[in-house]
Amino acid sequence: MYFIAGIPYGVVKRFCTTNKVVRFIVVISNRRGTNRIDRLCRNVLGAKVPPAMTKEVFEELLETEAFQVNSQPLMDASSAFLVLDGVWQSVKSQRTGETRKRVTLVALGMDEHGENQRIFGFRLAFEEDETSWTEFLRSLEKRGVNLQATKLVIADGGGGLLTALERLAPSVPVQTCLSHRYRNTLKHTPHKLKGEMGKDLHKLTEAQSKEAFLGQVKAMEQRWATLAPNAVTSLLHHVDLSTTYLDFPREVWVKIRTTNILDRAFREVRARTHVHFDHYQNPDSSNRYHQAILGDLNQRYFKAA
Repeated sequence: MYFIAGIPYGVVKRFCTTNKVVRFIVVISNRRGTNRIDRLCRNVLGAKVPPAMTKEVFEELLETEAFQVNSQPLMDASSAFLVLDGVWQSVKSQRTGETRKRVTLVALGMDEHGENQRIFGFRLAFEEDETSWTEFLRSLEKRGVNLQATKLVIADGGGGLLTALERLAPSVPVQTCLSHRYRNTLKHTPHKLKGEMGKDLHKLTEAQSKEAFLGQVKAMEQRWATLAPNAVTSLLHHVDLSTTYLDFPREVWVKIRTTNILDRAFREVRARTHVHFDHYQNPDSSNRYHQAILGDLNQRYFKAA
């Protein structure tokens, strides 16, 4: 016997209209894409559900379940620490029919203890450039985020975002993500030397002060200048911005030295891409799924963190 959320599908089919069955399936499947929803609907109803009905139910849920991530007011939101990063996905153009990479810029806020985490919003853009980040940050300000009062911005280290922050919030400290820096350094390290480079990078994470961090960087520069010059260049690029977290209480270091807290959201986003044959059908489809995924994470994960 086939069960859905512990309920025999025959019971679901007998006592629910088709629309209610679809709604029920969309909810219990955690909105994990049309392929899974279609498969469950066929098992319960014995026939394929029209895509228009699934779309209608999906959009209705978005409107009624407080998943409007980009429209909720943020006046009372905790934003002592603001985490900013982007995830790249393939999106099909409605005009040309061509599929190209586009980036979803995402912002997450948390209080001075690293708690009360919440995704503030997202924006689909063509590039992670200054203009895109500026427009996104201004949209957050309009909804209530006070950038000037933010104690620290944790960023991926891209030039476009750093320039936008310099323009909009020049007095706010910035921490560039250590994970991004480490990955970029290893990317430029010869394969046979990656293990040793990784051990040296781990020593940076163990540093208890800016002096110790920069002392280790200096030692690595001397050791690797000849063996991996490109890796050293990557490591040294704006390296002072990767030490800002050391100015804050030790208890929050692990939460503010990287943008890793957004990785969970990005993993969810990437998982949904596969049900769309590795791309979203159009920008509206991308926005709908990001709205659902990030709103769902706010409800189930970040609220409880």
